[in-house]
Amino acid sequence: MPSSRPLWFFGLLLLLSHSAGARSRCVTFANNSEFTNQLAQQATESAKPGYSVVLLHADTIIAEACAGRADIRTNRKIDKDSRYYIASIAKTMTAASILLLAKEKKLHLDDRISSYLPDLPAYTDEIRIYHLLTHTSGLIDYYDVYGEQPRGFTNDSIVNFVRTSDSLLFEPGVDYGYSNTGYVLLAEIIEKVSGMSYAQFLQDRFLEPLHMNETVVVDRPGISIPDRVTGYVTDSSGHLQSSDYENTFVTGSGGIYSTIKDLRIWVHALWTGEVLPRRQLTLMLDFPTTLRGAKSYFGMGWTNESFSVKDPDFGGVQVYGSLGVLRGSRSGIFVVPDADITLIFLSSSGTMGVDPMGIIRHYIARQ
Repeated sequence: MPSSRPLWFFGLLLLLSHSAGARSRCVTFANNSEFTNQLAQQATESAKPGYSVVLLHADTIIAEACAGRADIRTNRKIDKDSRYYIASIAKTMTAASILLLAKEKKLHLDDRISSYLPDLPAYTDEIRIYHLLTHTSGLIDYYDVYGEQPRGFTNDSIVNFVRTSDSLLFEPGVDYGYSNTGYVLLAEIIEKVSGMSYAQFLQDRFLEPLHMNETVVVDRPGISIPDRVTGYVTDSSGHLQSSDYENTFVTGSGGIYSTIKDLRIWVHALWTGEVLPRRQLTLMLDFPTTLRGAKSYFGMGWTNESFSVKDPDFGGVQVYGSLGVLRGSRSGIFVVPDADITLIFLSSSGTMGVDPMGIIRHYIARQ
C-alpha cells in the first residue's frame, strides 16, 4: 500500500535507528524505491527489542535493514554481526546432512532407525529415516510434553524421553505431525554414521566450506556466542521479559545461532547445488502424501507456504518456508523460486515483526 509520508521521513527514521557506535551499518538499498524505504521503516518501527531483515533477488540485495537492541540490559545495539537463535531453521541443515550421507551411500532413507539406534523401544521398530525427515513418524514432540522451558536438556535427554514413552501418535507414514523429537534422532543418526559430533559434522561439511563463520552450534555448556542477541517477550503488564534459549543443549531440531549474512550464504548454496545435487534438493522440498491420502505441508526442514489458489493475483505461486519459533525468538526464510526472490528475517521480540507474505506479494506485484 503506497504511503502518504514523504521519502525524507523514511530516511530520517533510518538515520535515527542507526546511532553512532554500531560497528556496521544495517541498511543497504539496491535502489531508492518507495518499497525499500517502507520495508526499512517497518523494521525500524517494530524493532523493540531487536530485528533484522533482508530481501534478495537472486543473490542481489534489494533491501536490508536492522534495528533495536541486542541486549536491553546493556543497551547493546543490533548490527550486521548480531547472532540470533534460529530455532527450527536448523532442521534445514539436519535434513541436508542426512541427504548428503545418503548421497554418499552411508545410509538409505528407507532404513529403519533401529539399525542406528538399537536401544529404542519396540514401538519405534517400523520408523524409517524418511519418516523422521518428513514428520510422518508418529513420534510425540517433546515440547508438547515439557513445554518451551526445559532446562539442562541434551540429546541424551530426548533419546531417554523416547525410551520412556510407550506409543506413537499414529503409525509411521499414516499421518503427519510436527516432531522436534524426530529431528533430534536424526542428529543422533548423523553422529553414529559419520563418527563425529553433529556440531563437527556441520562444521566440516557445511559451515567451513561455505565460510559460514558466524554460525554456532550449541551442544554443550560454555560455548561462546559473540554478538549474541537476547530474546524477549512482553508479559501481561506490557513489560519486556527475557525469554531466551539458554541452558539447553539439544541439536538436530534447533540449537544454532546464526546471522543474516550466513543464512544468505546457506540458502544460496542450497538452491545453486553447492550443498546437494538438484535431485536431492527436489526430494528435500517434496511434500509427501500420507498413507491415509492427506497431502502434508511438511518437507525435509521446509514447509509449503505457497499462496492459495483462491488468491486471484498470487494463487499457485510456490513458496518454500522454514520457520523458527521458540520463546522470544522468531526466524524465517521464504524462497519463491519462480520469482527468484528470498526473504530472511530474524527477530528477538517474540513476534515475527513483519508480514513476510505481504512483502513477497508487494515485490512480485511490482516485478
